[in-house]
Amino acid sequence: MNSKQNYPHVSARDSQIYRKQKHLMKVSGEGLVNAQPDMAEITLGVVTENLDVSTAQSENTRVMSRIIQAFLQMGIANDEIKTVDYRIDVQYENENGKIIRQGYKVTHLIKVIIKEINLTGNVIDVAVQNGANMIAYIQFTLAQPEAYYHQALSLALKDAQQKAATITKQLAISFYHIPVKITEISSAPSTSRFHVALFAKSEGTPIQTGQTQIKAMIEAEFVYFS
Repeated sequence: MNSKQNYPHVSARDSQIYRKQKHLMKVSGEGLVNAQPDMAEITLGVVTENLDVSTAQSENTRVMSRIIQAFLQMGIANDEIKTVDYRIDVQYENENGKIIRQGYKVTHLIKVIIKEINLTGNVIDVAVQNGANMIAYIQFTLAQPEAYYHQALSLALKDAQQKAATITKQLAISFYHIPVKITEISSAPSTSRFHVALFAKSEGTPIQTGQTQIKAMIEAEFVYFS
């Protein structure tokens, strides 16, 4: 936000002082807001191995189809389930300096969006019960991270003003509390994530969401009067 020539929102006298003054100080401001995640995204899947690539593919497809059907029966919408990785790897082994093909590994990973975060543990249990053998990670997210970021921005501005007040008080000078320029250093997050690495577990998987922290950072320039 750049300064304007006529400095609206201040008196005519202060506006004239602004135009004449060359004394500017730049300070940084930081705002932090803690938020409780209200959504989760789980990346999980099926890894199958076989000497025959077609057999490995067929087995993988069978198990993954069963998992997806179980999710749909839980009430998870079809558009909340997305394939994020599908690959076929050839497996080799070194035997006495000779490379021997050992078969094929098929990996199929999907991302599941959970809008009711309290169901996160249940989703993992259902996946494992239906054949999932890889739980890659969980992302705990916020449905509306921008609202928290705006709060953090407000705190960042207050922090900058407090720093300017401290500096000018120490120097026995004055400053105008409305900055002539503000530069946003951070940017609004699309999601706020908390990563947890998991392995497949038995029924009743406990999940702790914790809290996620939203940070905003600015630089502000203030006019000071010597």
